[in-house]
Amino acid sequence: MADLTFRPQPATIARIADDGRQLLALEADVIESPHPGFEGSRGWLSGFTLDRRPLTLTDLVNTIMVEGTPHHFILGGGHHGAALRELAAWSGMRLVERVPYRDHLQLVSRGGR
Repeated sequence: MADLTFRPQPATIARIADDGRQLLALEADVIESPHPGFEGSRGWLSGFTLDRRPLTLTDLVNTIMVEGTPHHFILGGGHHGAALRELAAWSGMRLVERVPYRDHLQLVSRGGR
């Protein structure tokens, strides 16, 4: 089993979903943490942005849940959101947009479905 902690650095978080029709592309920073965490691959993230705009953790979780974005995300070093947005435009993928948190059930169109 691999046991590693990501070093502090800019990062990109991505997930292609809905049979290649949807793309979630976030940027954040891997930060130091005083907590050892669980064994395996791990890191602590802060300063999330979506389409270059700040994203609170509450809005991030709400966006993922409302959009139904599957778990298991790609985490890569560096900020590459612009390149992923370009990929989405060229390939016809719908970009996941921020869904602000509200304290009631939210439904989204999910690309017109």
